[in-house]
Amino acid sequence: MMVRVRRGRGARFLGVSVLALCAAQIVAARAQDGSAVPLEEINVQGKGQGETAEGPVEGYVASRSASGTKTDTPIVETPQSISVVTRDEFTDRGATTLQDAISYTPGVASFSSGRSIALDEFLVRGFDTANGNLGQLRDGMKLQANLYDGSQELYGLERLEILKGPASILYGQLGPGGIVNSVTKRPSFTPIGEINLTGGSFDNKQLSADVSGPIGTSGDWAYRITGLVRDSNSWIDHVPDDRRYIAPAITWKPTDATSLTLLAYYQETRTRFTAPMDAEGTVFRNAGGRRVPRDFFIGDTDFDRYNINSGALSYIFDHAFNENVSFSSRGRYYESKADWDYLTFLRFAGPTTIARGRSARTEHSKVWTSDNHLQFKFDTGPVEHTAIVGVDYARQTYDTERYRDNFGGFADFDGPDSAPISGGYGANRGFDRKINQVGVYAQDQIKIADKFIFLAGGRQDWASTDLKYDTPAYGIYPKQKDHDFTAHLGAVYLAPYGFAPYVSYSESFSPAIVAEQTAGTGLRPSFKPTTGEQYEGGLRWTSPDQKTLLTASVFRIKQRNVVGLDSNYEYKQTGLVRSKGFEFEAKSRQGAWEFLASYAYTDAKTVEDEDTALIGQQLPTVPWHQAAVWAKYDLTSIGVPGLTLGAGLKYFGKTNIDEPKSVDPVNGKVLERYGNVPGYVTVDALARLDLGALNPKMQGFQAQLNAKNLLDKKTYSCVSAKAGCNYGQPRTILATLSYKW
Repeated sequence: MMVRVRRGRGARFLGVSVLALCAAQIVAARAQDGSAVPLEEINVQGKGQGETAEGPVEGYVASRSASGTKTDTPIVETPQSISVVTRDEFTDRGATTLQDAISYTPGVASFSSGRSIALDEFLVRGFDTANGNLGQLRDGMKLQANLYDGSQELYGLERLEILKGPASILYGQLGPGGIVNSVTKRPSFTPIGEINLTGGSFDNKQLSADVSGPIGTSGDWAYRITGLVRDSNSWIDHVPDDRRYIAPAITWKPTDATSLTLLAYYQETRTRFTAPMDAEGTVFRNAGGRRVPRDFFIGDTDFDRYNINSGALSYIFDHAFNENVSFSSRGRYYESKADWDYLTFLRFAGPTTIARGRSARTEHSKVWTSDNHLQFKFDTGPVEHTAIVGVDYARQTYDTERYRDNFGGFADFDGPDSAPISGGYGANRGFDRKINQVGVYAQDQIKIADKFIFLAGGRQDWASTDLKYDTPAYGIYPKQKDHDFTAHLGAVYLAPYGFAPYVSYSESFSPAIVAEQTAGTGLRPSFKPTTGEQYEGGLRWTSPDQKTLLTASVFRIKQRNVVGLDSNYEYKQTGLVRSKGFEFEAKSRQGAWEFLASYAYTDAKTVEDEDTALIGQQLPTVPWHQAAVWAKYDLTSIGVPGLTLGAGLKYFGKTNIDEPKSVDPVNGKVLERYGNVPGYVTVDALARLDLGALNPKMQGFQAQLNAKNLLDKKTYSCVSAKAGCNYGQPRTILATLSYKW
């Protein structure tokens, strides 16, 4: 006799009931003739009480994720590298932006600059995952239409998942580096709540609250409301960091088999844009032997502004027809409007004087996304299958007006400034862009003998892009239609003692869309899609108590059909970029200790390009080496009740400025290069006191102190030598008083 119970989201009550029923059937069968009688397989699904792929995690160690498969899968059974940053982790570290939250993740080049107040910018394994919306997802769907739609409010998120390497088989148009999938806080049927009051460096004042629980007594409805108000300056003079955020959500769950969640948020950001500057004058001294002060604002308070209003409305619907077949549907409408004027860096007009240009822009984006798939669970002999078949759709519209000239006056960090001129601009350099994408995909996760796991998937994408300039002088772009097939193959062996080696192959596809903002007439060229492929191998280890997860991986990525500028500053599609490296990540919870550690070596080079000087050069902003360690300790275990201390170190290695500094005018040979942007080590710290441990009347109250870049290390990030460098965040100290229930 064999009885097999296959658990999905089974509640304990249902599980115990089924086991009792099985026992009764076994006794009855034996009683009839004294021998065992085979019984039919019984499958159970219901409400789960443990961790889910998109739910909260206690501590730093997540065990499940859906980003790599679109199914609720243990991370150790996913044949691709995934890093999960939980809410507990980025709360402990005092992170306030996505850059802060993922900065301890190996293989992620994340830099907190003045731009990160308004923009989310990061690279994964050497490739951009933000600009052009190549890899920012929210709840498993594309979010923004472009980088300048603004940053996500970290307080509204439950967790961040970084899937390394190509993922087009699941999500369509993407770069080859990977994705950052943010998971929104969802309603809870268990009452929870908190209110936080924060203050600190740069006149920071913030109030945030998060409340969730059931509606009524039926047990079918739950709500959540998350909100934040911040009035703050920043470390850059005259640059505010003000925000308003509200996110209501509601869940209807009439049965264990059906649920519908509606999520919404609205966000206002008020700041000023911090224009990048030359490497000479920031990283290196300029010709006059001076550097721009880190807090210097090169703009004009009467001219500069960056106001972003954004919001989204989405739904997540799940229904299980039975224990073997289920359906998932989700969709979202997103809209963002940005008005921003800023003064740009042109050149040094003297040792302390900056010549400025003017830039005036408006941005208006709309994004409609939907994803629908069926999931099938079935067995073929000893082989278990979890298969999905689905279709997704994305439509992006991006309308931008852009004006720029060289009449921004002068800024002097040792003397008075001269104001920009008033009056009109030249031609509008803006454009309207519409992108439509449809993809159909299929994937099968195969498990044999609970030891061998194979994953195979394929997808066909169709995409169309319509780009029109507001000023016809910039040329005419034909409607671009692209299509491609992408695949993913992987295997995992669940070895004894918690080890799980894996190998995988994955592909990416993204239309090459070039908005060339140089004057010209006639038909502009269209380009082939940019494609990527990755080979990866790795080893995971999970402790028996599931409180430790170690991951080591090696990878090699190639991106083909890269578009770049030739010697005549015209776009050509001849590029090939190769990234290879090694990554290690450890997260663990041991008694009163909780810690994480990471290391990454990334060798990301240009292999082919029209500009032969770039060949063999490390990609800018990609460090060869990164390392981080963070640990916290609850001192209650040694007789100091309620006190938790933590500290972290981050090493961000040197990066390359891949531009020549001087060239022989006769033969064009590069005589001198700018060299490397120096690496740095920063220190973060935490002190938290549970006031309820000191006085029972203060139950639920806690005070937390966070310091970022505690030693005030000067840091830089440079995309290019000419007007491409930003300073990083200096020492920042924030104190928070919270009440949680």
